[in-house]
Amino acid sequence: MVKKIFMIAVTDKEISLNRKYTETIFDLLTVNSPFVEEYVIEPHYKQSVHDLHQSLHKALNGDRYEGYIVLLDSLTEPIYNPNVMFELGAIFYSEKPYVVISSHPKESVPFDINIINIIDIPHVIVNYVEDCHKNSKEINAYQHFYLENRSAETSIVIKFLTLVHHQYKTCLRNIDKTITGKIELKNVLDEVKGIKKLLSNTAEYIDGEKAAFRNLGEAVRHAKISLRTTRFANESIVKDDSIEEKKKFMESLYDASKDPNLNDKFYRIICNNHPAKWQDIYNILFFGGNGAKVFVRKHDFSIHFELVIIDDKIAFIHFYQANSRKEEGQSVKEVERLKSTLKIQGSSICQKLSDIFDRLHHRDFSKGDPSRTLLGIPVQDGDLDEKCKNYGSFVVNETIPTHSLYGSNANDKRKEYIIQMFKDAFLTWHINEFHDKTIMASGISLLEGNDNFIEKMKNIKLDEREYAEAKQLYADNQKKQ
Repeated sequence: MVKKIFMIAVTDKEISLNRKYTETIFDLLTVNSPFVEEYVIEPHYKQSVHDLHQSLHKALNGDRYEGYIVLLDSLTEPIYNPNVMFELGAIFYSEKPYVVISSHPKESVPFDINIINIIDIPHVIVNYVEDCHKNSKEINAYQHFYLENRSAETSIVIKFLTLVHHQYKTCLRNIDKTITGKIELKNVLDEVKGIKKLLSNTAEYIDGEKAAFRNLGEAVRHAKISLRTTRFANESIVKDDSIEEKKKFMESLYDASKDPNLNDKFYRIICNNHPAKWQDIYNILFFGGNGAKVFVRKHDFSIHFELVIIDDKIAFIHFYQANSRKEEGQSVKEVERLKSTLKIQGSSICQKLSDIFDRLHHRDFSKGDPSRTLLGIPVQDGDLDEKCKNYGSFVVNETIPTHSLYGSNANDKRKEYIIQMFKDAFLTWHINEFHDKTIMASGISLLEGNDNFIEKMKNIKLDEREYAEAKQLYADNQKKQ
């Protein structure tokens, strides 16, 4: 009986380099490889349905496919497509055989999946793809490697395909042994415990922005112990009020940060990669509780996913995608939108995700090991001193009245305190990178509603080029408000 394997790769336009990359690997796997006699390999991009999300959901569930082949990387930026990474995460916990292949060195693979044995794609295959794309040639990998007298290259390709097949079969045998072992267990109590453990660690795919924020808001409202959230995407979600679910999610964050059981375990990491992000930072500190802590990550350390962990029991991993549109003949990049979400439940998995979150803002000054990814933390060990312990994050002093309990005068005092805290940080923290300085200066000015702060910082903290860029960023973003 012929079995089916689902192949996942970057789904790109037909004429793109990535599509040629996928088609070459697909051709080699399906024409003259060890898979041919026993398997039919179906790639995601060839699915006939109009909704690729729907076809992916069906492929990752049920018994239609025995296992999966994942082409992890692409030949353009970003190297590791967020959607493919998300799909690999779902496959990893599917208890089905899979094999992962990539042409990039293992050192470039994100650390949280380096436990997976990734098979290297030979350079001769990559060179062939790039040549076809450069010269606008159709893909015919079988003819190129098997019929054009390329014995040395053919040997390399055969070895690669044999290794892929061998690893897939090895994975299949290991899974079969695990299943057999479970079936042969005689102790009913052990079986029940195993089922409980399986049910306690579950993953759910959530499609689209509204559904993701609706699920997030509901989960945050039930937080009791700790709450960790990130904000890496390149725009500020509070600037877009068109989605009601977003506003409700942010309101649930503010309320949670004021919970006495949570306020000293409420952590939010926000990346300084857009002036409007300082509105995000401000809103958490203004509308939230005094114990809420916001870590600010440097511009160069942005990541194209978001991570939310609640009580170390529920986690959400969000992936973003920016669409482009034409405006007066020019391509304009739109705001990054949340496209896909993985909701994970289970303390054992979520505790590991909490560890990953904590490493994103890891600071251990007692050992001289602060996170150099945080805004204002010195890069050189010689610059570290006692006051640096307060750099890289913001928290409102306990003596400052909270927004929800006091009147307009108290609110003015809280606003003034927070903006002054930002200004002091700009002057005293080790903020030396061009983008970090210009984005922060323009962000503070946007909060104040004028560019006086930028003017004051000229020749003090901003040189001529930085001053000009900060003024331009301020002007461009003021129009959007």
